[in-house]
Amino acid sequence: MIDIHNHILPGVDDGSSSFKESIEMIKKEIEDGVTHIVLTPHVYSRDQKKDRDFHVNQYNLLVDQTKDLDINLFLGAEIYYRSHLDLDFDKYTFGDSKIILIEFNPSVENPIEEVVYNLTVKGYQVIVAHVERYQYLKKEDYQRIRNAGALLQVNASAIIGIDKYSKKSIIKYLIKNKLIDIVATDAHGIKKRPPNLKEAYNKLSKVYDKDLLNSIFNRSKF
Repeated sequence: MIDIHNHILPGVDDGSSSFKESIEMIKKEIEDGVTHIVLTPHVYSRDQKKDRDFHVNQYNLLVDQTKDLDINLFLGAEIYYRSHLDLDFDKYTFGDSKIILIEFNPSVENPIEEVVYNLTVKGYQVIVAHVERYQYLKKEDYQRIRNAGALLQVNASAIIGIDKYSKKSIIKYLIKNKLIDIVATDAHGIKKRPPNLKEAYNKLSKVYDKDLLNSIFNRSKF
């Protein structure tokens, strides 16, 4: 499995606070069957604590400290969309790809479909982070955002039913209508919001066939 959204990179945001905790989180991911992790620290968000140069340095140190573990690490980011800023998306792609992960304000309406379309035209593959959290989206909006070029990411905790930020009715709708493109952990610690992909996989395996599960939990390797 692949985890493309998490806050495992240490000391950069509201996620892992140390290399020790990051390594514990990575070991938990490996136990769950994860082979690839894209590290996605917050950027342009109030939760961001460090700049990109620091991210890169921490990433290199973490790669070195986990070289004996059976895991592939890549650096990305979770970009908080701000319409009034000229965001440098190229700095925050997944590895050397053109894939970007974007989150939006959960309660103040944003033109998600339009933003996705404009970035898709520029050659980016947009992943909309924890799409189940945006309170202003109507049911028909999810497919429209997909049609504009986005992949819809849902948090494992929402699938499991322990995410306080999402409505269970929305999760049921997304599952029933097969609108989930990617499930990721959005893990923030080993105790607080720990990695939990395996549990989400097991729950979805009751309603989805293996081909669809493979697509959702192994979307692509970088």
